[in-house]
Amino acid sequence: VKRVDPPLAMHFENEKIDYDLFAVPWINCLLLRAFPLELVWRLYDTYFAEGDISKFHPYVCVAFLTAFGDKLKQMSFQE
Repeated sequence: VKRVDPPLAMHFENEKIDYDLFAVPWINCLLLRAFPLELVWRLYDTYFAEGDISKFHPYVCVAFLTAFGDKLKQMSFQE
C-alpha cells in the first residue's frame, strides 16, 4: 500500500489502523468471508488462471484498498 497509495498508508498509520485487523483474515480465507460468493468465485477463477495464488492474492487485496482509498481516507478508525 505504501508503494501504490502512500497517502492511504499514512492515513492508516495516523488512525492507528493495523493491517492485521483485516489483511490476515483476507489472506487466510482468500476473501471468502469478506465478499459475496459470486465475486469470490470470479476471483478464484482468476487466481487459478494466474497459477500462483500466493503471489497474486496480495495484489488483489491492495487493489481493493486503493480502489476505495479516497473513501477510506475520509473515514476514522471506528468507521
